[in-house]
Amino acid sequence: MNSKQKAQLQQITRRALQNVNGHGVADTTQAVSSTAPDNLRDVPVQVSVGLGKATLMLGELMALKKGDVLTLDKQAGDPVDVYVNNHLVAHGELTLTGEQFGVVLTSLVS
Repeated sequence: MNSKQKAQLQQITRRALQNVNGHGVADTTQAVSSTAPDNLRDVPVQVSVGLGKATLMLGELMALKKGDVLTLDKQAGDPVDVYVNNHLVAHGELTLTGEQFGVVLTSLVS
């Protein structure tokens, strides 16, 4: 990741934190987990984040090679979708925590 991309990601993170409306990630997690019965708290779930989609012709897909770039339908700063076991549960914005990506939750899907 180059310095320009890192600066953009840090700006997105600051904006996302401002948009949380006073509810930090820890608060949101606490609110969700406090409603789960004790016997379900240790059940593993798969959490995934949808960064975007691309549509290709089959020939284009077959011609892809290492180093090729797929252009997604989202831009830097666009919200990402958060899924739990393939069910949409929240929206958020990408953040950078050290050398790893994270997601700041901005809204929960009811």
